[in-house]
Amino acid sequence: MVHKPLTLAALALLAAACSSPASPGPAPPRLMPPSARPGALVLQAVPDTLLLAPLLTPRGELHQLQFYLNLRNDGGTPLALQRLELTTLRRGQALEHQVVEQPRLARELRGAPWMVMRDRQTLAAAHRWRDALTHPRKDTVLKAGESVSLARRFALFLDSEDLPDQLRVKVTAQATSAELLIPVEAYRQRTPLGLPIKGRWWVLAGHRFDETHGQAFVLSQSFAYDLGILGPDLSTFDLTANPQLSASYRAHGQPILAAADGVVAMLNDGVADNNPVGRRPSWRELLARPHDLAGNFVVLDHGQGEYSAYMHLQPGLTVKVGQRLAAGEELGRCGNSGNSSEPHLHFQLQ
Repeated sequence: MVHKPLTLAALALLAAACSSPASPGPAPPRLMPPSARPGALVLQAVPDTLLLAPLLTPRGELHQLQFYLNLRNDGGTPLALQRLELTTLRRGQALEHQVVEQPRLARELRGAPWMVMRDRQTLAAAHRWRDALTHPRKDTVLKAGESVSLARRFALFLDSEDLPDQLRVKVTAQATSAELLIPVEAYRQRTPLGLPIKGRWWVLAGHRFDETHGQAFVLSQSFAYDLGILGPDLSTFDLTANPQLSASYRAHGQPILAAADGVVAMLNDGVADNNPVGRRPSWRELLARPHDLAGNFVVLDHGQGEYSAYMHLQPGLTVKVGQRLAAGEELGRCGNSGNSSEPHLHFQLQ
């Protein structure tokens, strides 16, 4: 078996950038359940099983593995994090081993101010409690009872027979340590997908470990693309038109199609396009309607546990929940609703 180098991508800092709601509300929930071992450093991986998916790059096939780690000091005294060890395993045998120590640990593994998000509702809730969850950047000391969330990503240039089935994480702090074995699954897509658009579009953003979706703290975006239309001048809008209007953008109003046969499992409609372009919903608006983060959207159930989602559409969708669609049928039109910087299609498999 040939061992190949494992590259660590940059840490995604999950930062809060907006003001808190006026009402403090009840006390925030604990991030993690209490430990039965006094003084223990508790680790929790999100998700419970990591998906290892192939990506095609100019350098060949890349297998991307990403994980999020919650840490909690369940003891009564502060703990200074000293060392992080990451080992990929296959059938119990180590493939690659990576060690991160000080001062690199302080520089790269920074406590994030939010818990890792499992869904958009949690995103809104976490924003509400972010002041209680804030941890200073570059600070590796966990106070008693404090939790932090860390994100880490790997780029694995491995042959298919070298793919790991586990990731071992070991965190060492002063006078204590904790280990966690995280299952790794080499995911194989079950649903053949076509393109959800007509004509020539461009991938404006993908889900590599160094791109926005790959660094997202909403897990469903782990396999997402942003698609738009570029003109001969490589601009997404008509340079002779007003760039503050959504209608000036080439993708705006274009039909969005079902990428495969499926049933409409969920949708959200009635959210206006962002005008002027660049205006996004405030956190107060998102706390009131968390689904509006994705604007108008449609989620299709393709069976076998796979779904595709189409986001930031124009209001006035052409489908309803429970409707069965064939591949290529229109769902709606490309828009600029929700947390969208300009008209585009956010498309993801989840």
